[in-house]
Amino acid sequence: MKKESLSLYIFFAVLCLSTILFWINVSVYMDDVFIYLRVAGNIVNGTGPVFNPGDGHFPVTGPLWVFLLALFRFLMPFIDLVTLSKLLYVVFLGFASWFGFLLFRRKAGYWAAAITIPVFFNYITMSYAGGEIALAYFAIFATLWAYTLKKNHILTGLFLAIVYLARGELVLLGV
Repeated sequence: MKKESLSLYIFFAVLCLSTILFWINVSVYMDDVFIYLRVAGNIVNGTGPVFNPGDGHFPVTGPLWVFLLALFRFLMPFIDLVTLSKLLYVVFLGFASWFGFLLFRRKAGYWAAAITIPVFFNYITMSYAGGEIALAYFAIFATLWAYTLKKNHILTGLFLAIVYLARGELVLLGV
């Protein structure tokens, strides 16, 4: 078996195990999650992107995350918003791990699969703070991948825009 194939198998094994352990063990949510869920629910219900009907401001710091929640809630109304949010969160942690793996695979070989562990199990992701953090992690790793490995400035700009829309102040990391 080639070294590259082995590293892919190890990555997917670590990713599957991390996903299962995360799903089972993370059940405490910070209050930001519920703000996002309420705003997403209000968008789907036609009230608009507000916390309370009649509010005049957008109450979240991650607009892309709340609109993704609203979109998936609209497409999958049979899944409750808390479960849907956690599912999207885990999917974006998986994508963040994938781009991290791609970044480190050439230098670290199969050890690059270990990037999944700190992506899934750090104090920020374990607190499930807001949800947009997983989207931001994905976009940050994807930005680094597009810039360093692909040398593609259009993709780099696209992923930086996602970082900004996921969590605006994090775009400063790319400057």
